[in-house]
Amino acid sequence: MRPDDPATLAELTPEFLTRVVNAQPGLESSRVISFELEPSARGFGSLSIQRIVLTLSPPAKQPSTLVLKVLGTYRFAPGSPQDAIDRYLTDQMREMKFYKGLLGQPLPACLHRPEPLYIIDRGETGQRWIFMEDLGDFIPGPGQSVGDSLRAVANLAALHAQWWERTDLLRRHDWLAPVTQDTTLWEGLAREQMESNLARATRHPDLKHLYTKDRLVLIHRLAERWKETHARVEALPQTLIHGDFGTHNFGYRKLNGNGQTVLVDWDQVGVGTPGMELGRSNWLPTLLGSEHVPAGLLLDTYTNSLERWLGKAVDRDAIQQGYDLYFCLAGLFLLCFYAVGEGPNDLMIPMSRVSAGTARVLSRMEQAARRWL
Repeated sequence: MRPDDPATLAELTPEFLTRVVNAQPGLESSRVISFELEPSARGFGSLSIQRIVLTLSPPAKQPSTLVLKVLGTYRFAPGSPQDAIDRYLTDQMREMKFYKGLLGQPLPACLHRPEPLYIIDRGETGQRWIFMEDLGDFIPGPGQSVGDSLRAVANLAALHAQWWERTDLLRRHDWLAPVTQDTTLWEGLAREQMESNLARATRHPDLKHLYTKDRLVLIHRLAERWKETHARVEALPQTLIHGDFGTHNFGYRKLNGNGQTVLVDWDQVGVGTPGMELGRSNWLPTLLGSEHVPAGLLLDTYTNSLERWLGKAVDRDAIQQGYDLYFCLAGLFLLCFYAVGEGPNDLMIPMSRVSAGTARVLSRMEQAARRWL
């Protein structure tokens, strides 16, 4: 970042963008003559994405474009909890640090992130911009096949193998998200909401039959023993995880004849156990429809790949345990963050989908608790 870097989109100039473009291989001598901004609808999970279409001299053989990811644009509603605001800002700073290369190691060749070309980080104002390569028509999203997802899972194992149980090195990067970050979402203010939501759920015509006496006992036991569950999670083998691995953030593509998984949105990157990373990838599909990939196939594919990358056997039960415990804690998340109303349609998502999905999540919570807790 330089003192004369733009602070608003209106301050972008061809001269500045020439500096950005010159960071791309093959365009070191190019000059930006003019440019246009195009808001992008592509799913990077960011709050503001701009595609910048460039006119170069000498002319490029292919249309030259950049993507600008603008962070710091979110506006919380008045009265929002301060911890929610702090968490959001922390996630932003984490992503900036990741793109600045502070981990010091490149991703394995079978994985790819959008390459950053220039970063503006004015921490005092909250302005955080990342100029990055344009991935063209590549769009992560739920339309991927099971085969594509399994290839992505197999390639994700390469990242986990790279940092497998190297917690001594990972601890040096205190900006990484902790192992239990995602499991504590239901704590604090959300926990106060749990009883209110449970009361509504047990009166709701489409949900009340799901919350049996035994399940209510289980839910309260899990809520009371969350520290014990966290301790079990933290005792499992740890590695570097993406933290938000799911079809909304990964996709599979062919590049120069080689298969590659593209991962976007690294604001949750941190230290964790891989079973929980895989549990997260399957949890929302389980709630909204069905497992995107059957759990057994998902875990077998991942573990076989991890063992190939490591060149040794791993504790498969530990991978399974992390996966199952994620569903236990995500089930509490479900009870705290999905507001339950009094009528059949008073949910954030259509009741016909949530009712069946809630049954699946509760069933997996029961199975996990019987096995591990």
